[in-house]
Amino acid sequence: MAIATELRKTLTETTPFYAVAGASDLVVEKLRELPERFRSEVVTDPKVLRERIQALPDRTQTFARARVDFARSQVDRARGIYDDLAARGEKLVKRGDRHDDTTPVAEPPAAPAASRAKNGATATKRANAKPRTKPATETGTEPTTGSGA
Repeated sequence: MAIATELRKTLTETTPFYAVAGASDLVVEKLRELPERFRSEVVTDPKVLRERIQALPDRTQTFARARVDFARSQVDRARGIYDDLAARGEKLVKRGDRHDDTTPVAEPPAAPAASRAKNGATATKRANAKPRTKPATETGTEPTTGSGA
């Protein structure tokens, strides 16, 4: 059962799942637009219809070439982005924990005023407290407390 639960979680709670769902929704939307689009392009004149049919092979080849060129440009673009990200990652890994001036460094948050005041009061109390004597192991005698007794 655990495998089925993990698989369901992986398939339904991830970005790729949402991307596929969004793409499917877009396809449905475009398919719903087709009937209206075809109604507006219906040709009843036999002469115009014959001309369009004769031009179809050329139009198809032109369309196919345009799609191939577009696909190649997108592959080249994706490859460039991928290479840029890889170079950036390599630089980051080689740099390690060091940072340069281009990388902003987060400053620790300032302590609230009340906290600073409390810490200051504690430091003052410690400074004014009687010093403790050294333990017996260091002085060779019994340890004493700072209470003066």
